[in-house]
Amino acid sequence: KKKTKQLCDRPSTKLYKILVDFKSYKKIQPIKKVYQTRQGNREYWRLQLGWTDLFLDTFWEQHKLSCTYSILKHHVSHSGRGHFITFSGKCTDSSCNSVFFADIEDEPKPNEDVQINFYSPETTKIQHHDVKKRYLRNPKRKEIGDEVLRVGALRWRRQFADANMEYGDDESPILYNSEILRKAKQDSVDFNLGTSGPDPITSLIELKHSVEHSGSIHTICVDKFFVHYWSPLQCHVYKTIRKENWVTMTVDATGSLIAPLQRTSNKISSGHIFLYQLVVNNLGHSIPIAQQLSEKHDTLSIYYWIANWITSGMKPPDECVLDYSKALLGATTRAFSNRMTLEEFSESCFLCLINKESNVPPCFIRIDVAHMIHMICRWNQKALNTSIQQPNRIDNIKIHVDDSKEIQILTDFHCDPEKEPQDNTHNSELKKWINNINDDVILEAAVEGNRLNPYYCKDLVKALISICKEFPLWSAVMVKIFRSPNIVGSSARIEGYFAELKSTIIDKRKPRMRVDKFIVTHLRAIRGSMKLTGSFIKHNNYEINTKVDTNKKNRIVISNTEDSEDEDDLTEDEGGMTDENNEFDKNITDGLINGSCEFIEPTNFNKNEENYQYDEPNEKGEIADNEKMNTDVDEHNWMENIYDTDASEEDISVTSNSEIIELAQKENWKNKAKDTKKRKSLYLTSHPEIKAKRSSKLCITLDNVQNGNFLNPTPIKIGKKTINYKVINTCPFDAVLQSIATGYIDSTIYANYVDNTKCPMLELAKHLVNNGANSELYQKRATILENTGRKRQLICGLMELDCQYNVTNLIEILMKDSPSIWEYHT
Repeated sequence: KKKTKQLCDRPSTKLYKILVDFKSYKKIQPIKKVYQTRQGNREYWRLQLGWTDLFLDTFWEQHKLSCTYSILKHHVSHSGRGHFITFSGKCTDSSCNSVFFADIEDEPKPNEDVQINFYSPETTKIQHHDVKKRYLRNPKRKEIGDEVLRVGALRWRRQFADANMEYGDDESPILYNSEILRKAKQDSVDFNLGTSGPDPITSLIELKHSVEHSGSIHTICVDKFFVHYWSPLQCHVYKTIRKENWVTMTVDATGSLIAPLQRTSNKISSGHIFLYQLVVNNLGHSIPIAQQLSEKHDTLSIYYWIANWITSGMKPPDECVLDYSKALLGATTRAFSNRMTLEEFSESCFLCLINKESNVPPCFIRIDVAHMIHMICRWNQKALNTSIQQPNRIDNIKIHVDDSKEIQILTDFHCDPEKEPQDNTHNSELKKWINNINDDVILEAAVEGNRLNPYYCKDLVKALISICKEFPLWSAVMVKIFRSPNIVGSSARIEGYFAELKSTIIDKRKPRMRVDKFIVTHLRAIRGSMKLTGSFIKHNNYEINTKVDTNKKNRIVISNTEDSEDEDDLTEDEGGMTDENNEFDKNITDGLINGSCEFIEPTNFNKNEENYQYDEPNEKGEIADNEKMNTDVDEHNWMENIYDTDASEEDISVTSNSEIIELAQKENWKNKAKDTKKRKSLYLTSHPEIKAKRSSKLCITLDNVQNGNFLNPTPIKIGKKTINYKVINTCPFDAVLQSIATGYIDSTIYANYVDNTKCPMLELAKHLVNNGANSELYQKRATILENTGRKRQLICGLMELDCQYNVTNLIEILMKDSPSIWEYHT
């Protein structure tokens, strides 16, 4: 009768006919597949990948059943016996579980719709509670992933519901959740980029040795992370441009592109990862040349990247423009100017200005004027605001030194020269020149007038002196010496490239990218740019040639400084620069530089004249014989290759200190490279050692012993008789037991003592630590308390055991043989 009732309750089977387009069917039509069996290889006809999605999606579109069908098996018969294709399955919803069968009777004919007979119970009146979705498999997963990548998960769901559902319909089993769609989107992105796995470093190594990016990814380091990458096309384009044109390169860094890496099982995040870029300007186009992603932002890391690029066969550019980053400046002077430090490069340029040096550095390194203006505008305004009452307040300040001992202390006071920062440029001509100007200004400022001087800003002197050390880099005084066609140094090209990178190449709607995905996206964009640049260069045929010929009339002549102290004029022929620029340079030369720099005709110049010691400077980009770079870096002698001078031990130590300070400089884009100092909290902060000790992997879980009031009676066997005890008020005993168990865990000495004792109380604490609060523990507890508690007979042979004690008395009773303190009387 029960089986008959179940059959009567089952809904009747209904035939649903489905029509499938032949073009769609052709993609999944049966093919032969070979399977290995015990009898050998056998051939079977099987439908191609994606046939389940095609049949079941078409079924839902045409009949709108809420069942989440899953196909269990299918069969293809080419022998003509039975139906051509049969398959069966069931609904995976627990409230339905209806079984279906389907078949295609005959083999479909070309260009005719395929009819499928689908036999399933009528399930429209069955409420589906699980709201399950069909599994999203390939190739449908790839198609939906590409659509979601284009429009987003929520928008895809809205578009699907609008196109396929009516108001009041149940949610479709093929209307996937947002989580599934986003995962499909991620799979689509990984497939398009060629990345794999959750570890970006491993994926990056795979990409380095892949065919697509062969020769593009050069160096990978894990901790601290950095990667150098540039394609062979970039190298080819750079070499082509440098053959004919004056190459002006800009170097800069930017952030907010790469997501931090997660290291170790503790999920330790890496520091901010910056993108460092070399960009060359050619005929109005910004061309990326080399890239680096780096977690380290010091001078050595940047220098290693640029040096690695040069050793791959590249030549330094003619001109390099940067912002006022000491790390970038120190790295580029080392890489492009014979391994000079920034200080040595400034000194070499100054010596050329005052005619004490004839060898011009091979690369004109400049600082962007816009960055200089921006930096000066951010100076502290208090240095520029001088109060009218300030001099009066200063005059009223008096220092009284009454005690002769204090005077002696002030007289004998001195600083330890080893602890004081050394003046790294005490032998520098540039430093002497700046100090002379500063001394003259101090003497002039000491003259008292009859009114307040609005131009006297004492606090501004220190900041001005600090930037004057690099004035050959941010001023235009070296333009003629390097024969640069650019009067003003500007890094607008690389700023524009970064803006384009963040707006068009990388979708600004997306968060920071994983490092391997960013590199693939960047390299593909760079390859496209290089192909467009190659086409542009080919069609223009280098009509614009801005490279200055060294055989032109204008030559730099270094005058004898001893015989030309009174000669402060600057002459120029018709082929020189404009009168306005000439006047500007002359003003600089007349008041600041002791010497002259003349442009004269070579035919009118007599090398044998005694008034001149002519040393024709090397061509820009050429290195003197005693300064030629060796590709194999000599770590011991590279400093000697810069200047052919004999340095004393003091000079070497000063230079080393200066170099250490310069190498410690960091590129600090938007203050991201600095370690953020946490604000002091009003509350106590957790100690790292305590946090490590409290780690869940190191901690031992200790069960809480329940009070006997909440437990069932405990049977205790006394002799041959078993008595059920209802143990109550065990709080004092449980408190002592928990304390002993905690001490057993925390102290090794105490644990050794407990292991070697026979005290029942201590043995029970050991049992609690090792086995937890089980039934055996409660029986042992009742046995210990049976001799000390107050007993009372209850009904049905039940005995009540009241254990309400004072804790001190309880310890004295139960732990007689295990005292805490031994007292000796002598």
